[in-house]
Amino acid sequence: MANLLQTTPEPFTFYAAVTDEESQEILQRVMPSSLVVLTPAWWTAIERAQFLYDHTRGEDYVFLAADDYLFHPGWLPPALAMMAQVDGVVTINDLFDGEQVGAGPMFSRNYISTCSGVFDEPNVLQHRGYHHGYADIETIQTAIERGRFAWCRDGIVEHLRYNSGKPGACEYDETYRDLEEHYSTDLELFQIRMHARDRANHA
Repeated sequence: MANLLQTTPEPFTFYAAVTDEESQEILQRVMPSSLVVLTPAWWTAIERAQFLYDHTRGEDYVFLAADDYLFHPGWLPPALAMMAQVDGVVTINDLFDGEQVGAGPMFSRNYISTCSGVFDEPNVLQHRGYHHGYADIETIQTAIERGRFAWCRDGIVEHLRYNSGKPGACEYDETYRDLEEHYSTDLELFQIRMHARDRANHA
């Protein structure tokens, strides 16, 4: 949070979903303007993100952050410049995943309210059937198909995954373990949904 505050002079609201009251109290103390909500421990990351989005205060753009991101100075203006071109979904150079995937994604509220982040449900960021993985990939590919996607090369939100080999990389924890344990089922769901999307597009 200190890194985010130091690198983001632009006004923003911080939203977080936590599973215990101690974390809630700490986050609200560090960033009093934030909205920190308690959510059930069994919820997936996708469910938490949607819950937070449903409780946002009407901001034009929403960026899905993670605690293994390192925000570099000046990361936001280039991302917003790309967003002005597509008014949809923007991912940001994370110095790890390469083009398209990147850090994020950042969503336009107008895009979500009019098109949705998925092909078969209104006003959602990502399909909540995913446990963790592939939700971003579906969102990105759907936005690409609609001509509403951009990758921001010049803004940097560095991804310090445990396996990145970078100084300051995060330690392997239960979040990474959760991602890996559900990888195959998320991949299977992704393939099923993309097949259904293609059929719907050609119906």
